[in-house]
Amino acid sequence: MQIAMKSKAFYVIEIISENFDKLSHEDKIKTIIHEIMHIPKSFGGGFRSHRPFVTSKTVDKAFKAYISL
Repeated sequence: MQIAMKSKAFYVIEIISENFDKLSHEDKIKTIIHEIMHIPKSFGGGFRSHRPFVTSKTVDKAFKAYISL
C-alpha cells in the first residue's frame, strides 16, 4: 500500500466513543498510551504485539512519566 501510494507509513488510532467516553480521564489517557505503544519505534508500518511491549506495567510506567511532566 505504501509503495502504491508513494508515501511513508502512517498510523490511525480509532476511538470508539461508546466505550471511550464512559472512561475516567485517567483511563482515557492510559487507553491512548496503550494504543500508541503498539506503534514500533521505526514507524515502519508494522504493529507491536502486547507482550512484551504493551502490558499494564509498561502502560502504567508511561502514564506516570506523562503525569510527571
